[in-house]
Amino acid sequence: REAAAQGDVKAQYTLGVMYDERGRCRGKGVKQSHSEAVRFYRMAAEQGHVRAADNYGLLLFQRGAREEAMPYVTAAARRGDPRAQYLLGIAHFNGDLAEKDWRRAYALLTLANSTGLPQARAAIAQMDEYISLEERQEAQSLASTLKAEAEAARARELAAVDLALGTDNPSVASTPSRPSKP
Repeated sequence: REAAAQGDVKAQYTLGVMYDERGRCRGKGVKQSHSEAVRFYRMAAEQGHVRAADNYGLLLFQRGAREEAMPYVTAAARRGDPRAQYLLGIAHFNGDLAEKDWRRAYALLTLANSTGLPQARAAIAQMDEYISLEERQEAQSLASTLKAEAEAARARELAAVDLALGTDNPSVASTPSRPSKP
């Protein structure tokens, strides 16, 4: 806690993970607290911690601050986070928080499903009723492109971290504190 209070980004992220009721470390050494998880993830995200930014966006979305969360969710989806790909895919399908684009929605949900995210499979099954076979085939091609782009983005960000820190620690990136909208 002392290190986090002094601005240590790793400590802030670690406390976020500990307070986060969704994580594997949930409640370890602290009482689970959604608001404390959000607070520590935000602190670390503002300093460029990529994983903290991803978790911060997902928690904001879960908390109902969906519009505020979307830049973070979009950035996480671009890096290949399946939870974010699922949310962004649903947003593209519905056209409420992102431009309506069924092909992109299907591609993102296909990527999320490929990691075993259970809700993605159900969403794809529902989308199959609305999206033509031709659009689904186009979405498969787009999914391959998005996957390659995510791997490249992740590699670039991790390389930037290594250069900035002079270490092999991939958890902190020298990126703006708030991701830009697509």
